[in-house]
Amino acid sequence: MITVKIDNRDVKFSCSAIFAFNYKKVFKQDVLKVIMPMIKAIVPLTEVIKEDGNGQSEIGISGIVSLLPQVLDNAEDIELLDVYKILYALALTADKNIGDFESWLGSFEKFPIFDVVGKVFPDLLNSLSTTIESKKKKQSPMKK
Repeated sequence: MITVKIDNRDVKFSCSAIFAFNYKKVFKQDVLKVIMPMIKAIVPLTEVIKEDGNGQSEIGISGIVSLLPQVLDNAEDIELLDVYKILYALALTADKNIGDFESWLGSFEKFPIFDVVGKVFPDLLNSLSTTIESKKKKQSPMKK
């Protein structure tokens, strides 16, 4: 669980698995249909991501999130409202008593979206990533 100060209030966000259920229940859409275009929009930006000698990205998830403004520019199918919806579903997962989407969003006079995304999305992306090791990394050279 992550707590972020928004408009002088502590707002909790939870990236647990029930988040996807909450998103679909509220917005009647699979959250992956919203998140995948964001991930696809990152691909053209990979040229700015440098790899170390082991093929690992130096920028990491936090760096990718910092590129969100460019990601949104590259993604024709992503609307800012989609990002607010994801954040709402994450907040609803942390606290069932936050009210409906419009009331919750309207309760903030200021909502620094890119600051909030920068703090919340790394955990969200980590929760969506795999813990399975690549078979290419596990394979050993053939023995004669």
